Amino acid sequence: MYTLVNYYLDQAITWLKRGSAYNTAYTELNKLSDRELRDLGIYRCDIHNVVANTLRNRIPSRSF
Repeated sequence: MYTLVNYYLDQAITWLKRGSAYNTAYTELNKLSDRELRDLGIYRCDIHNVVANTLRNRIPSRSF
């Protein structure tokens, strides 16, 4: 039985996983030069959005 407590626990775990993965990915992309980022098709100002959207798709949260 999937209870409300389990739901919130899963949400917290998902949030922690995304946070850890976000920090790692953001740091790695931010270390790249502007030219390396351009080769990937990413502007420096878009790093946050690229990482956040990718993680949202790769680490989905459960729902009822």
